[in-house]
Amino acid sequence: MAEIAEALNCSVNKVVYWMNRHAIPRRHRDEASYVKHNPEGDPFKIKNLETDEERALFHLGVGLYIGEGTKSRHRVSISNTDPQVIRAFLRFLRQICQVEEKKILPGLISLMM
Repeated sequence: MAEIAEALNCSVNKVVYWMNRHAIPRRHRDEASYVKHNPEGDPFKIKNLETDEERALFHLGVGLYIGEGTKSRHRVSISNTDPQVIRAFLRFLRQICQVEEKKILPGLISLMM
């Protein structure tokens, strides 16, 4: 609605008023943000898990995300110092979630205490 208001050079309240007046349904803010950042659809295309190895990797990846994952907007990430854990999560993203390589970005943060 903010983008519509900006394009029409009016207030967001005016857009809300006219949408209500004409019974135009609105998306929840989270859904609108998701659609805006993923115009080509869902970025995760979970493949059919056909083998025991694929099912095991799926469960491992989900477990790593639940235990080590950072829940932030528009990003999936984990934090861990074990290279084997990082490699396993990358395999999960590439093989099970079928994430495009260009969307996988490495990051390193080091803290001195």
